[in-house]
Amino acid sequence: MEAKAQTRLAVFIDGENISAELFDEVSARAEVLGRCVTWRVFGDFTENGHGQWLDVCRTHGIQPDLVLPSASRKNSTDICIVIAAMDLLTSQTVDALLLASDDRDFLPLVRRLRTAGMKVHGFGSKAESRDMSRFHSSWTQAKARVIRKVEGQNADIGNPVPVAKTVPAAKPAPAVKAAATTPALQPHPLSTEFSKTVQTRLASGALTLSSLGSWIRQDHPKLTPLLGPGKLKKRLDADSHFKVSGNRVSLVN
Repeated sequence: MEAKAQTRLAVFIDGENISAELFDEVSARAEVLGRCVTWRVFGDFTENGHGQWLDVCRTHGIQPDLVLPSASRKNSTDICIVIAAMDLLTSQTVDALLLASDDRDFLPLVRRLRTAGMKVHGFGSKAESRDMSRFHSSWTQAKARVIRKVEGQNADIGNPVPVAKTVPAAKPAPAVKAAATTPALQPHPLSTEFSKTVQTRLASGALTLSSLGSWIRQDHPKLTPLLGPGKLKKRLDADSHFKVSGNRVSLVN
């Protein structure tokens, strides 16, 4: 095993390719590989739910590298990662790089760094990325999340070991029951303040749900009790001042 005290390690995360939910796995792998001298997460955190990485960076003191897309919206993040990696190579401040991404476009970069003597450890989450192990100094596959059937409902089991599917004995058809209704979101003492605050923010333009949630947590932590899985969208839907279209929120004209 590599000596942790001797290996200076940089950790680069492709925030548009790797989920923020995998941060703990990336962190655990980094601790094994060496002494981390720099952590960086790259991506456009204003789109497609990537804003969760900002919460991770804020909690763990990691440097986020916001990459705004080019006019063609292609490869902006990849280019920034390549430039940062070549800077590491020329500065000789690290001995190894942990690159968390399933993107095969980085393979030429991996070969160039390894040719220059730098170790490049890969981390991926997609099953089809396993063959990339032969290009890296080492490769770590994120733990699989197996979905299995439990009493007629899908249960998410975070277990990499496949679960055998059992076939229950035939049972009489159950009586038809009325479909359960989703309980309405209960009023909150901060609802009025929440509405006025969000109206003021959206006056300058529409936002994505993730960007709006990140802004509330950072600039108005008092209102965070109103957030949570699905709560933000429900509160916006229930307020006549707002219009939610897909993942974008705007004021009603």
